[in-house]
Amino acid sequence: MVSVSVKAPGKPATQVDFPGKTAEQVTVLDLKKAIRARGIKIAELRQRLSLPDAADPKARPAVLSEDTHSLAKYGIKESGSEVRCKDLGPQIAWRTVFLAEYFGPIVIQPLLYHLSTKGHTLYGALHKAGLSFLEATPAYEPSTLQKTVLALIVLHYVKREYETVFVHKFSHATMPFRNIFKNCSHYWLLCGVMTAASFFRPQYGAAAVKGTVFDNPIWIGAWSLLWVYGEFSNYLTHMNLRSIRTPPGQPRNFPKGYGFDQVTCANYWFESLTWIALTAMTCDGSFALFTAVSVGQMLQWALKKHKTYRKEHGKNYPKRNIMIPYIW
Repeated sequence: MVSVSVKAPGKPATQVDFPGKTAEQVTVLDLKKAIRARGIKIAELRQRLSLPDAADPKARPAVLSEDTHSLAKYGIKESGSEVRCKDLGPQIAWRTVFLAEYFGPIVIQPLLYHLSTKGHTLYGALHKAGLSFLEATPAYEPSTLQKTVLALIVLHYVKREYETVFVHKFSHATMPFRNIFKNCSHYWLLCGVMTAASFFRPQYGAAAVKGTVFDNPIWIGAWSLLWVYGEFSNYLTHMNLRSIRTPPGQPRNFPKGYGFDQVTCANYWFESLTWIALTAMTCDGSFALFTAVSVGQMLQWALKKHKTYRKEHGKNYPKRNIMIPYIW
């Protein structure tokens, strides 16, 4: 019989028993349900179970992170084991967070474009409101460059919404609700507001760029082709990742094939190409900043993923760069 002592903050230790079962037969989710049934009123999705280190109480506890894993996999024995239960607070589905993140630019970019171009005087109104660093210019005719960039950004995030619903599979069902504000700020403020407010200005309008490289169809078309290549390749890598996803509790496979034969995180590399293309096409500082922040974050994720694959697969993991082909 499995017997586990559960300690929750502010509550006495609670003994949870599973008569007639071994630690191999009881999953983490079974334990969470039993904890809730024994009077610790914390929903399963909000529970964070961990094992304290008896030898070093200050050490970081091992977290029982996978609901489908057995207790034995985490070293819990039939008796004498202690588990700590923490309330993670309100949770929200990862899929919902992704949908909310990408929805921002889809709405904000066209809105600021509409308010900033022909027939509207957004910048003049802001100038009158006290933002004297903005020129009180009249409404202007948008350039082909502005129209193209707007279309590419909206298409990018529509694609991301589609992938969130129909392609991506999530390792964890939920995340803390408070994180949605941090996650959305990257897309809503940096991409939605900052790039749109900077790029949809008269300085990039049709009259201002006439006769310059920014009015050259070859310039716009070449960078647009790189963007299309990056987007399509990114989609292919996402489909690849979906196809190798294993059920919870089973060893993870690592991706192979297109893009992944060169780097561990080909999906991040192709994503980076799309933003590099937009930055080069516009030569706008706001796009450069957003691209730098985004690529920097993806580099961190890629390094973590690379280390995880090498740790899990050892010598069976092929030699490849982390995210940037032939460089890193």
